[in-house]
This record gives sequence, structure tokens and C-alpha cells, in this order.
Amino acid sequence: MILSEFGVLPDEVDWKTAKKIFQGRKIYMGIIMTAVWLVVVVLRMTVWPKLQEMHRSLGTQVSNDTGIDYPLVGLMSMSVLVVLPLFLSRWEENMEQRIQTGQIPDRVKMKEIPGRGYEPLVLLLLGLAVGYIVSTMVAPIYNLTSGM
Repeated sequence: MILSEFGVLPDEVDWKTAKKIFQGRKIYMGIIMTAVWLVVVVLRMTVWPKLQEMHRSLGTQVSNDTGIDYPLVGLMSMSVLVVLPLFLSRWEENMEQRIQTGQIPDRVKMKEIPGRGYEPLVLLLLGLAVGYIVSTMVAPIYNLTSGM
């Protein structure tokens, strides 16, 4: 199959293209996960203290005010565990060694390039991050303002 104007990926690509695809997957995953967690941490550092202050002034308590935010720590840990294998992959080095010794043809199958299938996991983690924001920031604000 050849690359068409509709963006259909070929079954096989040359080594340079495969290397670019692999590097692109690493960069894509890193940027997305970093951006999402920066937003979550900034919200946690800016909105959460104000929310606690509002609750204290009204004489109520935030429902999940435990000090250490275990769901946040868990989600961030899961994110690292999902993306880390892609970043620690020695696929490029192994492929270059195989090319130098003549053990690999000029073309690489797309399904052999690491990172394929990570997108659903990243989307799942993004969904969990949104759920975290809604349950820890939006819902308490809604509950606080709806009682007024």
C-alpha cells in the first residue's frame, strides 16, 4: 500500500521514516501528558486553596480534604508507567545495529514500530484526569454555590 492523499499509512516504510514516526510518537505522548498534568497541578495549586478558604468561611468542609491527594498521585503514577516504556525503548539503537550488520531489510513494518496502541491508554488517562478535575474542583464549587 502506498501513502495516499487520504492519509492512509503504508504497511511498510523506509528506516528514516520509521525513525521519525517513532520519535514523533514519543514527542506526542510526552507533550500531551505533560500538558494535561501541568493543567491539573496548576488547578490544584490555585483553585483548591481558594475552594478550601471559601468552605472555611462558610463553616463547611471540603468533602475530600485529606492532605495528600491520593487520586492525583495515583493518576500521575499511572501516566508515568504508561508512557515510560516508550521513552525507555531501545528500539532505535537495536534497529541501527541490525542495519549495520545487514540483518534487516531497508523497509520496516509499521506494526513493528513501538508506540502503536498507546493512544487508547493516553485517552483513558486523559479521561481520568478530566474526571479528577470534575470531582475535586468543579463538583465542590457547584455544591457550594447551589446551596446559596
